[in-house]
Amino acid sequence: MTSNVSAKGDPGMIRDSGPQQDPVSAAVFELRRALGETQEQFARRLKTTIRTIARWEGDRPPTGQALARLLAIAAEHNWPHLVKVFQGRLEELVENMLGRVESAGEFYVLILTKPAEIAPVHALVEALRNPRYGAIAAKAARILKPVMEGIQRPIEEARRARRLGEAALAAYRAGKTDQEISEFLGVPIKRVREWKRSLEQD
Repeated sequence: MTSNVSAKGDPGMIRDSGPQQDPVSAAVFELRRALGETQEQFARRLKTTIRTIARWEGDRPPTGQALARLLAIAAEHNWPHLVKVFQGRLEELVENMLGRVESAGEFYVLILTKPAEIAPVHALVEALRNPRYGAIAAKAARILKPVMEGIQRPIEEARRARRLGEAALAAYRAGKTDQEISEFLGVPIKRVREWKRSLEQD
């Protein structure tokens, strides 16, 4: 495998070692070399085996939590090109996962890259899921209530705006006047006309 890293330091741009080289596998190799670590040392850092590291650098690039951990290391050392590679693959994996989910209600996907974020978020999720930590979860929910409300408010406002927009579109197609739509939906006539202009532009 060809590398453009000769010593510990910034990995710079990744060069593929061959036509079949996966960019994530190449990025894993470049990250390890930039850290100045052998496969054994790198395996200890990531709490895995040398064989796994070899696979990641070969024809079986990492996924899931391992990929997120590599992204965190690259971000911690401010190596933007490697961050871009790992982040891009993570986003692809998330998109593929979401594409396979037909209906799972309301859920969120977070990609955490900063060590200061990972442990607290992991602990909070564990507290919320594990009955053993019920008292801690309840206290955390009370403390975080203003934050949760601040997050939820724009989401609800966006949903309401979308529902109103869909209703306005249906009324507009049914031949209703701007005044009728305004009165029916309880919104200013100016807002109705803005919707109409956006629809006409589309």
